[in-house]
Amino acid sequence: MAEPIKYTDIYLYSTNNAASATMRAYLDTNSIDYVNLNYVDDAGKTATLSALSTWFDDTEKNDGSKIEITSFPILIFEKLFWESDDKSEKLQKRAYALTSDTLPSDFLTKAKKLAS
Repeated sequence: MAEPIKYTDIYLYSTNNAASATMRAYLDTNSIDYVNLNYVDDAGKTATLSALSTWFDDTEKNDGSKIEITSFPILIFEKLFWESDDKSEKLQKRAYALTSDTLPSDFLTKAKKLAS
């Protein structure tokens, strides 16, 4: 598969647990431009996890079933493979990571950074 030219549209779905704090610290320390969607009420957490679980195929099962996301954090981002000069057309694929260890190895160099 082709390598992405950059990672964009980065959203962190989080709560007030230690894993979410660790992921926020990782993104902040590396000046990654992301939107933090922090959920505090149980109904919102459950509904969000259920919805996010419909977004990605379970590649381990390879039977068309979806992954089951059961806890926060989850980082959703776009892998951008091609973009027209006027930026009106793009070839991209949505991806996710549950920890910083599961991010692509080139994430820090290709992810959109905060404006300085």
